[in-house]
Parts: sequence; C-alpha cells; structure tokens
Amino acid sequence: MVIDVLYTLGPAECSAGGANRELRWSLRSLAKYGRNVGRVVVVGYPPDWLSDEVVRLPVERPADLEKDAVIFHNVMAAIDAGAVSGRFLLSSDDHFLSAPFDMERTPLWQRKNNFIPTYAECRGGDGYRRVLDQTRRVLLASGYGIVKCNPHRNTLCDSRCAPELERLLATAPARNVGIEFNCAMGNVMHAVFGLPFERMHDWKVPAFDPRAVEAGAFSIRDRALADPKLLAWFAAEFGEPCRYEKRGGGLLPPWSVSGTAA
Repeated sequence: MVIDVLYTLGPAECSAGGANRELRWSLRSLAKYGRNVGRVVVVGYPPDWLSDEVVRLPVERPADLEKDAVIFHNVMAAIDAGAVSGRFLLSSDDHFLSAPFDMERTPLWQRKNNFIPTYAECRGGDGYRRVLDQTRRVLLASGYGIVKCNPHRNTLCDSRCAPELERLLATAPARNVGIEFNCAMGNVMHAVFGLPFERMHDWKVPAFDPRAVEAGAFSIRDRALADPKLLAWFAAEFGEPCRYEKRGGGLLPPWSVSGTAA
C-alpha cells in the first residue's frame, strides 16, 4: 500500500528562503527517505520546476483569509478537485525526513504538551494563538476532544472527514481566522474511526540540532536558514535534484553553504 502526500504552498516570495528552496529540500528528503509514497500533490502556488511526477493544483490565495484559513482552503480545494482522496498525508515545505520512514504507517501524532491551549496559555504569535483558541472552542462545542495533533511533520488525514471539517469551520465566529487543520482533522478522525494517538516529540529547530536529525523528522524556524552548519547538512544530504524536480529547463543548481545558488 502507498499513501499520497499533499503540500500546500504560498507564493514563492512568501518562502523564508526564497525560490522555494525549503520545498526542494523537503521533496529530496521524501524521495530519499520516504517509503510507500504514492503521488505527491502541490496545491496553491506550485513552482514551475516541479517535474511531471508531481500533481500541480494552482489555487489563488483569498485576500481576506489568514494563514491557517488559507491552508484549510487549499486542502479542501485539493479534496474537492479529487487530487487527494481517502487517507493522505499533509505536509509543509519545511518538513524534512532524516531517516527512512514508512509513510503509509503514519499514525495520528499527539504532541507531548497534550491539549490545544487557550489563547492565554498558548505560546507563539497572535495569529497562531487565535487560531488554536478558536479551534479548541469549535471542537469542544461539537463534542470532540482537543488533543494537540499538529506536529511539524507529515500528518495523517482522511478526505471522508472533509464535510465534518467544513461544518466545524462554519461554526467558527471568525471565518477569516479559520481553524487549525491538523488539530481539527486529528480529533475528528480519532472520534469517527477510533484511531489511537501516538505521542511524539515535536522538533522545530532554530539551528542545526543532531537530536532532531536523529529523531528522523523535523522542521526549522526561519532563522535556521542563517546557520552555516544546518545549510552544510542540507547540502550534504539533499544537494542533488530528485525525481520530483525537472532535469534542466530552469532547474536551479544545488544550494551552497552560504544559502545562495552556487
């Protein structure tokens, strides 16, 4: 069995590293370490350097929606278009594999800090705190759990839950804020299908961290792109194009340690 992987992507200029280089590294990590990978789908603003092995679904970003509402919008667009169906994995351009992993066996992840926090309890920026607080309220109001299942790694989803997630979003007071897709999807899948959660340590690092690499999957903060040690690791691990990139025809060369195209 294989499982499809869906990336939701904003315009290239919104990419912290520019020119979607995080997406290149993420795809190269998937090609190198991912097992039982089905189709790869990029929804939103797919770059033109993607090969024909990638399903590209352009979707304009609605001007009135905040970040998490846009992610929700893009995933639903991919489901409505039939680009993904049944069970699939949701990824981001800053999700990286660093060890072999059977993608088809991805569980429902649960972060170690357990439950979706209130606005006052949450750490992070105002937008992140607002969407988590709203997601918590919406899930509780409909009788669902509030397990925090939005790790910075590929997450399990099921298109059969899409109508219920749409209904949940419709109950949210601030539609432009949206609801956090992974938390909503995970708690609905747990309730509907009885899938258990698996506790995990979430890695989103500000610089190279050998513990994150050892964990087999991690993400990075924007400032990590200024760390020469991390850039050197990316160059050594993922310096060569993979099957998800075009050969020639506008393909950028591997990235140097300095963070610019060599």
